[in-house]
Amino acid sequence: AEVAEAERSGAARDGDDGGFGAARGPQTAAGVNVEKWEELGGNYVLRPPDGVPVRALVHFLGGAFVGAAPHVTYRYLLAGLAEEGYLVVTTPFWLGFDYLEVVDQILARFERAALPLAQEYGPTIPVVGLGHSCGALLQVLISCLFPDTPRAANALISFNNKPIAEAVPAFEELVTPIAKAALADTAEAKQLREVLQGVRALAASTLESAAAQARPFAAEHGKEGEQGQKEAAGAAQAGASSAGAAAAGDGFGSDGAVGGAVG
Repeated sequence: AEVAEAERSGAARDGDDGGFGAARGPQTAAGVNVEKWEELGGNYVLRPPDGVPVRALVHFLGGAFVGAAPHVTYRYLLAGLAEEGYLVVTTPFWLGFDYLEVVDQILARFERAALPLAQEYGPTIPVVGLGHSCGALLQVLISCLFPDTPRAANALISFNNKPIAEAVPAFEELVTPIAKAALADTAEAKQLREVLQGVRALAASTLESAAAQARPFAAEHGKEGEQGQKEAAGAAQAGASSAGAAAAGDGFGSDGAVGGAVG
């Protein structure tokens, strides 16, 4: 609730309490249209409109599967946040059974964007973790398993911590038999693993191709979606308020700012 209030009012607070410290001076983006995504170290970055002060860096993680192309699947939500003055960094990921490995890969990518952005905007810009569904769970794991990761707060939308058999439809009927067959120590299992790796690579290529094709369309029809962006951003704020924002650090310096250690 404290974070939500700060977002609504933009009030300046002391940097020691995890707030969005306007007293530290406004950080402004340099002439980049809000619809223009940039690829940076395996992440996608969306800056606020020209002349809008940067209030915080939002590190966004999407849900399972759609989180592989979040700049496309969550475009309206993230563009709405950028319009409100948030520097958006979203890290694509492929979900695996080893969540620790997934989180480690996400942080390795995020660090490649966080360091140059800290040099550009200053190391005291606060970082807010934002996650939807599985992305919300991953944000919690990041804060718990890597406490040195800079986080002023986390905003969790549709947090999902169900067992995988309940979270994934038809998991026991379809996924479990395939996984068991692929993990067996046989020649057939090796061939199955190669097929699954090929399918995964094809899916990743298809998503990236779809994202590339969607960018011109998104730029052309961005004005038409302005109302949708505002509605999505309002829904996200309401969802984040109902779910609550969990503080995970003092908000600035070593563990709450973009310039802190990523872990």
